[in-house]
Amino acid sequence: MADTNTAVEPAASKLKAADLKRASLFAREDFVRDGEDQSVVLAPGTPRRIAFDAALVEVDAGAKTPSQSWRRRWSLLLGLERILAEEEPHLIDGAVLGTDARRGCRGNRC
Repeated sequence: MADTNTAVEPAASKLKAADLKRASLFAREDFVRDGEDQSVVLAPGTPRRIAFDAALVEVDAGAKTPSQSWRRRWSLLLGLERILAEEEPHLIDGAVLGTDARRGCRGNRC
C-alpha cells in the first residue's frame, strides 16, 4: 500500500527558474514578485499560472513578443496586479503613478 502521509511537492514549486525568466522577459512582467510564494501565486488553475503557461506556449512556438490575443487576455491582469501591489506604483519606464491615477482620476476631476 502506498504511503499517503508523504508530502507531495506542489506543482508550482517544480517550475524551472529558466522558464520563469523566459516567460517574464516575454510578457515584460514578473510572474512571481519579491516576497511572494511561488507555490501560491503560480498554483495550478490560478489566473497568473494560466497566463504563465500561455506565455510559455507562445515562447516555445517561437514568438518574440506576445500575440495580440495573449496581450488582450493577460496584460491588463498582470499590470493591475503589479500596480496594486506596489507601495509607489510606476510604469515600466519608471514614471510614478500618483494615488489619483490609481483611483481613476484625471486632473482635478475625481
